[in-house]
Amino acid sequence: MGAMLHRWLTAPLALGLIAGCCAAAGAPRILVHGHRGARARRPENTIPAFEYAVAQGVDALEMDMAVTKDNVIVISHDPILQPPVCTGPRPAAVIHQLTLSETRQWDCGAVRNPRFATQQTVPGTRIPTLDDVFSLAPRGRFDYNIETKSFPDKPEYTPPPAEFARMVLEKVRRYGLEKRVILQSFDFRTLVEMRPTRVAHRPQAY
Repeated sequence: MGAMLHRWLTAPLALGLIAGCCAAAGAPRILVHGHRGARARRPENTIPAFEYAVAQGVDALEMDMAVTKDNVIVISHDPILQPPVCTGPRPAAVIHQLTLSETRQWDCGAVRNPRFATQQTVPGTRIPTLDDVFSLAPRGRFDYNIETKSFPDKPEYTPPPAEFARMVLEKVRRYGLEKRVILQSFDFRTLVEMRPTRVAHRPQAY
């Protein structure tokens, strides 16, 4: 566990990482990260995008996390659901103010993002949970580069940093992905909460 947390805490804190490099069999090589899955080809941060990236042989899936009103971790770059990424029953909605069931009223694949001419729409695509994307792990040898989307100036958008970190760690442990996860964030507080000393003294009531 210490090695895993060290890996998380030494990862880039504020990079929208598309590629990095590390040593493999003694020689450096480029590692390809599927940014938000493969948003130039499929709707961003959706299961179709992640499945496409895995099929292309990426080394890691990069994604972003938000949390619903009923404390479910979902995958979304922005804390607000709105076009062109997702379309729903109203112009926009804060994810943390919606239940998971309510987020599923939004279609996150029906409209092509105009920034990506080659993006294929996948109508009926719903916002995935972290469980959904972790369930893809047996499909290949790839890592997860996951970002906590936390905003110090907008505390109403997410749970407190300690709670957010606890929720993510519980999922990583549940799926046995300690050696396949890199945690990053623009908000360093969630990374600090992952320090071994803090985790060691945190109640394991989950």
